Amino acid sequence: MPKRLYIFLLFVASVGGYSQTASAKESKPERYLIEYLISQGYVNFTTSFLGDQPKLKIGYSLKQVDCAFEINRCKVMAESVNKKRVFYWFRVNSQELGWQSTRTISAGEEVNESDFRWGMTDALTCSNQLAKQTDLRANSKTVVRLRAGDSLCRFDLIAIDDVRKGDWAMMTSQTDSFELNIRVKALKAGSVGDVIPVRIPSSSSVLNGVVTEKGKVELIP
Repeated sequence: MPKRLYIFLLFVASVGGYSQTASAKESKPERYLIEYLISQGYVNFTTSFLGDQPKLKIGYSLKQVDCAFEINRCKVMAESVNKKRVFYWFRVNSQELGWQSTRTISAGEEVNESDFRWGMTDALTCSNQLAKQTDLRANSKTVVRLRAGDSLCRFDLIAIDDVRKGDWAMMTSQTDSFELNIRVKALKAGSVGDVIPVRIPSSSSVLNGVVTEKGKVELIP
């Protein structure tokens, strides 16, 4: 069965709401699924029933939708007054701008923009949480294994600490007339932009510094 593309234009009006373009031949289970996906924030997607076009059985009412986003499948459950259940399965895809892996990447591997391409990719497998263009920066690693062609989700990435707790880092203190550099011990891990506490050797004094690059912090006066 050919897929149908639904494009939803969301707008705010005095009474709120949305307009949509869709096929007039949708079945009740499919319409129920579409309304669920809209409520989850999907703005354009395709659906196709796995089998013949579904028809809601007489005496049954639609109750819930369950989706296995990682495999692009959703099922709509209908129930009779006697608690008998029927399930309607659909394939669903949602194309949005995002990062797509260009190779197989192991869990825990450090990655950068060269490992991905930016373009249209499937948002459904990420539960509508595709990694944004700015999320993929230097010193990031994946927490899951990605195959070539997989979408990169926001929750797939974690930052690699530029300064780890217990590391020795170089702290810089600048004024108009001089610059002071001294080794300090990090009391907390942090990435670029994070403020972390540090301690000068042979001193109990704790200072705060902002991480400026790997292994370097700048004193906060």
